[in-house]
Amino acid sequence: MADISLEHRQIVIASPQSKVKSRKLSTILLRRRLRILGISSVVMSVASLLALTAKPTYQSTIQILVSSKLNEGVQSSHTQEGTESNLTDPNVDVIDYMTQQKLMLSSKLIQKAVDLLHSEYPYLTVEHIKGKKGQQGPLVITPLEQQIAENKAINQVFEISFIDNDAVRAQKVLQSLQKVYQEHNIEQRKQSFSRGLTFINKRLSEVKDKMIQAEKNLEQFRKRHHLLDPQLQGKILLESLADITKQLRITRAHLKDLQARYDNLKQELSSLSKNELISFRLSQSTRYQTLLDEIQKTDLALAQERLRYTDDYPEVQKLIQQRRSQVALLQQEIGQAVGDKLY
Repeated sequence: MADISLEHRQIVIASPQSKVKSRKLSTILLRRRLRILGISSVVMSVASLLALTAKPTYQSTIQILVSSKLNEGVQSSHTQEGTESNLTDPNVDVIDYMTQQKLMLSSKLIQKAVDLLHSEYPYLTVEHIKGKKGQQGPLVITPLEQQIAENKAINQVFEISFIDNDAVRAQKVLQSLQKVYQEHNIEQRKQSFSRGLTFINKRLSEVKDKMIQAEKNLEQFRKRHHLLDPQLQGKILLESLADITKQLRITRAHLKDLQARYDNLKQELSSLSKNELISFRLSQSTRYQTLLDEIQKTDLALAQERLRYTDDYPEVQKLIQQRRSQVALLQQEIGQAVGDKLY
């Protein structure tokens, strides 16, 4: 019981000291209230100024699919069945996705995109898009997961993002890069097809010569080969004839295979040229480009209005109807610019 009374007494004695400290603290805060208010005002002013002057940043993102099907097709056309392994062309391209990523970030391709945007953004440079050397730039290309299609072609998806303080400019930079990548891909495919056709033409000529020579050898052997022993002569003739006939059959099979691949590559090249013609016709149409720009402006305005209002708001409905009309005009322009000139 004595211990409990002592502890209670200590608490009672300490209570006045706590009240004295609280009074001193209140007095100090009261004396320095102007200084505290001044510091708080300065901090709030600086924070408000930074919030007002800070520029917003926008990130625009697209995805591009790169397939190995084309390269595998060209490579297979350079390889023959059987024992003649020397028919493999050493210049066959094999897709290296790390190299593909570096190529997409190369200054050469980015400069082409800058040239496309020069009329709208004359101050834009490669450094503005790619960033300074050794630093992370606004343009980032990230390889995503590889996919294996049903035809066993390996598809690699690249995600391309660009950060800018102007939403429209960020979108247009990515659109220009996409156009540059597509044109570069078409050019690479044409070169790959040309190499394949050149190689097949060369091998086709060689195989034809071998087939003609084999037929001549077979005919000459049948006419002028004479042996004293009739049984030995017959045996040699039969063995030689069987060997030459086998070689002739293999050569003809190779020739037929090469001819089929040649026709296939020629047809694909013709189809590729037709697609290029369509792109060229559309790029030459001023009305098509104008309608495309108007749709982009309408999309941007619609996105801004939807941040504030729902789709039932009259202004939003007006923009939606405007976009539908523009899309209909764009489809009509595509039909006039492409359909009449290709058929």
